[in-house]
This record gives sequence, structure tokens and C-alpha cells, in this order.
Amino acid sequence: MYLDSKPCALYVWRICESLLLILKHLIKSNVIEHQ
Repeated sequence: MYLDSKPCALYVWRICESLLLILKHLIKSNVIEHQ
């Protein structure tokens, strides 16, 4: 991928990680609520 050679790739990766963490948190919250 051409993004690997650009600094913006790091920001994109950080954003993706943040979104994944948020999704995991939301899923855990939903599971606890449904139990």
C-alpha cells in the first residue's frame, strides 16, 4: 500500500485502533446489559 510510505498511515492506524477499542467497550457494555 502506498500509505505505508506516508506519515498519515500512522494516524490512520491510531484512528482504527481507537475505533476498535470503542467497539469492544460498547459490545462489553451491551453484553452486561443483556445479562
